[in-house]
Amino acid sequence: MRFGVNVRFFNIQGTNDMLIDTVGMNTLLLNDLQYHFHDIDPNLIVNHAYSLVLYILQNGKTIEKNDKIVCSIDDNGTEDIQCKWRYEDALIQPKRVVLDINLGKYASGNRK
Repeated sequence: MRFGVNVRFFNIQGTNDMLIDTVGMNTLLLNDLQYHFHDIDPNLIVNHAYSLVLYILQNGKTIEKNDKIVCSIDDNGTEDIQCKWRYEDALIQPKRVVLDINLGKYASGNRK
């Protein structure tokens, strides 16, 4: 998986916002992931991204429109957030539609 799909990390200059996304899923006709967030250890989000990529690779496009994704986002896996998601244009190149994961109280950007 790590040879075909990469997880990237970006600090958003002038803010405490961070962005993690994947690159490579779209070559498999699947959507890449994107997390735009603040105030949480980015390593936890990287781990979640790899876990979700693996799930999608094993199961295909099984995440439906109103489904929520469980995000265990602390070292002990004790803080679970029912993450909402939506398809949107990627914030970072290459241009593509991604599965944007909303981390609730840790989410950054304008959320509807």
